[in-house]
Amino acid sequence: MSWKGAALGGPYGGLVLLAWPALFISLGWNFLEFAFFPPPPDTGIELGWLIPGVIFVTMGAAPLVAISFPSSSGSTRSIARAR
Repeated sequence: MSWKGAALGGPYGGLVLLAWPALFISLGWNFLEFAFFPPPPDTGIELGWLIPGVIFVTMGAAPLVAISFPSSSGSTRSIARAR
């Protein structure tokens, strides 16, 4: 999918990067919803749904955070080369 997006050019190549976070955050949301609001009989918070929910949200959010806050090491190298 990324190969075809890159062949199209423009923003389409980067659009693929949103598929991973969209998938895992939505799955994590469903797990967390079942963890906090389980079907009857209500037994409180279900750890069997909570643990995968936290893992899936983390797997989806980590790439978004990495994309949003790129490392500063690359920018310092380019400044040093410009001098």
